[in-house]
Formats: sequence, structure tokens, C-alpha cells
Amino acid sequence: MRNSRRLTKNCRRLGSKVLAFIPGDEPLRGPLHEGLPTVETHRTLDTRLAICELIRSHTDMILVGDTFIQESTQKVMKEFQEGFVSLKAQVPVELTGKVLRDRIDASDFVYRILGTRGWAMLGGEVSTTIRAVGEINQANAGYGRYQGEIEITKESLPSDARQNVIGHLLPSEIAVFKALPEGIGIRFEVE
Repeated sequence: MRNSRRLTKNCRRLGSKVLAFIPGDEPLRGPLHEGLPTVETHRTLDTRLAICELIRSHTDMILVGDTFIQESTQKVMKEFQEGFVSLKAQVPVELTGKVLRDRIDASDFVYRILGTRGWAMLGGEVSTTIRAVGEINQANAGYGRYQGEIEITKESLPSDARQNVIGHLLPSEIAVFKALPEGIGIRFEVE
């Protein structure tokens, strides 16, 4: 990916638009039938993660390098075009089915969900252990005017009695969550 970023930067500096390919789905294009991505490591990577990496490297357009994609891959690409990605999580029903966005003053440590300050409490237990990456917290009365604000941890953080644990991303979603480009929203899917 480092070489791809360097080439993209050089092409953009020269005024060129940069296109990149992600692999498609079975049946893969010949003669090798192994997928046809621009970045070799994307050959077997979660499609969402490959797209995140390409967006973060300032790729102007992302195309499918093979001739066939399944409905699930079409859904992923459509969501990115609409500015969000779906992540599987265990969350209260109030957080499902809507696109949630990080605040414009994004933090390196938490994804602070815009517009949740002042929300009614969604339950959960007070945080008493290290807050793992992907843990979903809601500020309780101990946080004063921030009560109700919901955040997802990007890094492991110490416990905080001012936070209630209300859910978590599934382990399979952590890599995609950590790679999200700035400005991309999330929509929780419950499994």
C-alpha cells in the first residue's frame, strides 16, 4: 500500500486523476482467476477495508477489476458512494438503521457520534474495565452537559465511571472501523 500511496501522490501532483481497482467476486477474470486489484494485498482483503485504504490514499475513482460482483459487494460500493459503511455490532435498537457520523472535530481516540448529546440513556452498565477498541459508550450524568453523547473507542482506553457500556462492534468489524476515512459515516447492523 505504501507504493500505491506514493504513486498516487506523484500522479496527483502532476494533475492526473487516479483510478484503482478492487477485486470482484467469483467467477474471477482469467487467465489467473485470482482477482484483479491494483494493490496486491487487496486480493483477499475485506472489500470495505480495501476501499477504505484506497480512499485514505486519495484515489479519485475505485473500480472493480473483475467482470462479476455479488449483490453484497454492490451494496458495499453503493454505501460508500452514499458516504457510509455498515458495521455489524451488538447495540440498542435505537442505534440501528440510521447513518451516524463522527463529529467534525474528530478525535484520535473515539468516534463521537454527532447529534447524540442530550439523548436519553440507552441502558448499559457503568464502565469498570479497560474500554476495548470497538466498545460503544454513552456518557451518563457524571459527564454533565455531555450526558447522552455516544462514542465508539478507536483505541484501548481506561475505564470511566462517567460512561455506560451500551454495545460493541463485532471483532470482525474492528479493522474496517479503524481504517475508516475521515467523513465516512457508519450504520450499525445487528446480527
